[in-house]
Amino acid sequence: MTDRGMSEVLGFVLVFALITGTVGIVYASGTNGLAHAQHAEKVTNVERAFDVLADSVQDIYLGGAPSRATEVKLAGGSLSVNDTVTVKVRAEKVGDSDVNATYATKLQPIVYDDTEGNTIVYADGAVLRAGSGGAVMLRDPKWVLRSDRSVVPLVNTYGTGSGIAGSGSVLIVTDGKSRELQQPFDPGPGGVAQVDVTVTSPRVGAWKRFFEDQGLSPVDPSTDYNNVTYRFTTDRLYVTKTGVEVQFER
Repeated sequence: MTDRGMSEVLGFVLVFALITGTVGIVYASGTNGLAHAQHAEKVTNVERAFDVLADSVQDIYLGGAPSRATEVKLAGGSLSVNDTVTVKVRAEKVGDSDVNATYATKLQPIVYDDTEGNTIVYADGAVLRAGSGGAVMLRDPKWVLRSDRSVVPLVNTYGTGSGIAGSGSVLIVTDGKSRELQQPFDPGPGGVAQVDVTVTSPRVGAWKRFFEDQGLSPVDPSTDYNNVTYRFTTDRLYVTKTGVEVQFER
């Protein structure tokens, strides 16, 4: 009877230990999975907010709206207007390089950084996401690249205050400060314009894929990995320049 009692106790202890261990493993893996899912949802929400931001700024540089405000939930991340992206557009008449024009702007992207190395960026109409695996373009800029007529809006965002971090909601306020239609480049009757677009950016890989998706050809691949140039031809080129002031408000 004593041996049998000890066997029952030992069996109970083993079963209890097995159940406890199983519950612990499930809890640990479930907690990690839940935390990962929550973080992924936070980043997705910021992506959606930046898509709305892109629409808001588009209202300014295409629609002529004076200003717009877009709400973003920080969720432990930070917002800033930093880095520098340069977009340069050079056009010349095919067969006559003396007929040419150059348009360029330096802009400060709107940047959201989370706590796990992910970055969401608005730059010149495009929305990008960057991380340890590189950068992807979530939304293309509103450029029209056609053989008969091409339009390249240059959106010069710049900050006037400091960045902001923490939790809660923040308004990204964008004010249109200037808008200029540059002199259109027209190579003349029967002429064709050869256009080179150069982008200098910390996330240049995403721009490279955008140009290639548009069917553009690379020009003199550079050893500078922050710089790419792609070429297309068109009958007529229009370039606009819009200055957009950015502020963050709680």
